[in-house]
Amino acid sequence: MPLPPIYSSFPPRTLALLVIRLDLAALLRSSKSTYHKHIKAIIVNVFPSHTLCYTDGSKSGSRTGYAFSINGVIAHRRLGNSASIFSAELLSIYYCLSHLSLLPPSHKFLLFFDSLSSLQEMQDLHSPNPIVPHILILLHSSSSFSSSSAFH
Repeated sequence: MPLPPIYSSFPPRTLALLVIRLDLAALLRSSKSTYHKHIKAIIVNVFPSHTLCYTDGSKSGSRTGYAFSINGVIAHRRLGNSASIFSAELLSIYYCLSHLSLLPPSHKFLLFFDSLSSLQEMQDLHSPNPIVPHILILLHSSSSFSSSSAFH
């Protein structure tokens, strides 16, 4: 499914950079259970009223797809065989944000994804990747997003 055309009163390159928190990436992964307990404690104490969202893109053999979860409800889609993992990661973020934009105004969300290259690409306001401007415009133009955080 192709991305919709971009209709915006401001070009993506003029947008402010995203506020991205990488503090979870800095946590020591001494044991999986300790790591998960620490993440849960941060969510409960710092982001108690946020909607939890997870995104991921993957490739197995020649099959590529993405999935996202919003408050435990999972959506997924298979992409064309020639799609890259990088594109799948970015599309998972885009479609998750698209669904979040339908929520009531002033809705807070916490977005988790594991693609450092996607984070870096979204920080590049001159990115040649055609998915990035869609993500940036969606993030900056939706009245639904009063607060957002991304963790790697």
